[in-house]
Amino acid sequence: MSQEIQGRVGEIRAVQGSEETVRLGPYLDVIVQELHGRFFEQTRVGRVFSIPGTITGFAGAATHVSPLAAGTGTPVVGLYNPRGSGKAAVILQAAFIIAAVADTAVGLPVWNTIPDTTQITAAQNATPVPNLVGQGAASVMRGFTNAALTGSTLATYLRHLMPSSVQVAVATATAFTMMTEQTDGSIIVPPGAFAGLALSAAGTTYNITGSLTYEEVDWPL
Repeated sequence: MSQEIQGRVGEIRAVQGSEETVRLGPYLDVIVQELHGRFFEQTRVGRVFSIPGTITGFAGAATHVSPLAAGTGTPVVGLYNPRGSGKAAVILQAAFIIAAVADTAVGLPVWNTIPDTTQITAAQNATPVPNLVGQGAASVMRGFTNAALTGSTLATYLRHLMPSSVQVAVATATAFTMMTEQTDGSIIVPPGAFAGLALSAAGTTYNITGSLTYEEVDWPL
């Protein structure tokens, strides 16, 4: 049994809650692609936030090494979802930057996670920023960068960062590499849990930083 699809050719501006026909293209193709980019709708409704890493460089140290130690591990950048938040953080993107001069042990970015087994009591030092600039409610997540996760248990190594793009620049004294991962919701942080970037090894003569972008959704769905 076939059913005819009816629509309207051209752009339609509708009000919230109204019932409208689908949009068609000039060849009667149903237009379903995201016209303004993948994260436009989530950002428009104020659900997308970013956690900035430390701007001034810090050296990769033993406290950054995976798995992050209980209570003293310091993620490059990460987020904690407080218990009872009623929200989950769906990680969309992650970035990692390393600036090195010369080092025999260079740590690579790896994901570390901590389940809801204890309550992280440390105060955030990287406040999530709304991607809907200047509008929307604050995120319930707590951001961390280069700070001890006081109250945490031993983290678990999840996987390496899987860069979708890598940019390398070489200067007279320092070479830096920026890795960007399109996480695309493949990591979800429910209430009470933590996720962030750690290092595969420590070092002494390079600086590191990073950032996370995530969508905040109701939980459980």
